[in-house]
Amino acid sequence: MPYNPNYAASVFSLEVLEPSPVDDSLYENEKSYFPDEPAPDDQPPRLLSNSATLGFSGRGPAFYCTYAVAVVIHLQPSGHFSPVSFHCLPLAPRSGRFWLLNPSEAHPLSYVLALLYRDDIENDSCCPRKANENMFADRVLVTRIQKYSSYAFSVFAAAHITNTALIPLATRSIAASDTYLLLTRPYYQDFPFEPLLVIAPLVAHVGSGIALRIYRRRQTLKRYAGDSLTRSERRSVPWPKLTGTSALGYMATILVGGHAFANRILPLWVEGSSAGIGLEYVSHAFARHPALTFTGFSALVSVTVWHAIWGWAKWLNLNPASVVHGGTQGQLARKRRWYGINALAAAVTGLWLWGGLGVVGQGGPATGWVAKDYDALFKSIPYFGQYL
Repeated sequence: MPYNPNYAASVFSLEVLEPSPVDDSLYENEKSYFPDEPAPDDQPPRLLSNSATLGFSGRGPAFYCTYAVAVVIHLQPSGHFSPVSFHCLPLAPRSGRFWLLNPSEAHPLSYVLALLYRDDIENDSCCPRKANENMFADRVLVTRIQKYSSYAFSVFAAAHITNTALIPLATRSIAASDTYLLLTRPYYQDFPFEPLLVIAPLVAHVGSGIALRIYRRRQTLKRYAGDSLTRSERRSVPWPKLTGTSALGYMATILVGGHAFANRILPLWVEGSSAGIGLEYVSHAFARHPALTFTGFSALVSVTVWHAIWGWAKWLNLNPASVVHGGTQGQLARKRRWYGINALAAAVTGLWLWGGLGVVGQGGPATGWVAKDYDALFKSIPYFGQYL
């Protein structure tokens, strides 16, 4: 198309050109960018308000209506008022009390007050989100119970291996070893040491392990099917995979229970005291019933030691599953840890069996009325005593 100057002129005539910005004066020329009157030197710096430092600034009315500090007076059934408790937490009134809704959105000081008045705070399990948070908090608590209960029981295990394996290896005599056993036994068999070091940690450890397994089962059901499953459908959902350490733990529970029954509960039940039970009693059992005793003792020591060593490796993050590196380096690290843990477990097991089977197991039967007393105890074992 040929160029038409008349058409171009008509087009430009319709345009309205804005004035050039160069003709406008700059803001800095009219007024300085900085204040004309500087602040005096003696003026102190402006401090932040308490509302800003405590996390209350920049909040709307909904924040203060929901998260206000509540002074709650609880009316007891007797008609008296309990002490006033201050809750600086996300609260919601219900039936004259206040329930904790979401701790993650609380004020900065809420957790300090929660520690001081945590007995007056109740979690709202009716809220689904809060219910999940409660389940997670419960899982952490149960895991800590399982972990710290093993600490106390490990103290007893260390004393027990010393009395039943290390001292017999050093003395090579049942009578001399029994002297040390009777001297140290009151420290873990008398009250309150036995409940604190043996019974309570063992019950807490086993119970928390079962509770964690049930929790994982519930999480699996909730994750894949929610709460709408029938009883038959719940049975079809498989339980979480049982780890090797957990399997050894359940086996150790049965073996430790049998060991405690034969050496502690049975004498208390039949004779009213276990004061006469020592290494000679164990040596007499090895001599009278070698197949059963050697098999049971070997299984007890092996399973318990392997479970304890692998459990401690997990608590200390030294097990193969704690390796976070990938590739060849991660594989080598996992293999080293696997072999190292099993080597340590084999060494401790061998040491315990050396003292238990090599010294105590070779001590021979008791004599006289002591032997008759021990045989009577064996015969008193329910269901199995008649075959001994």
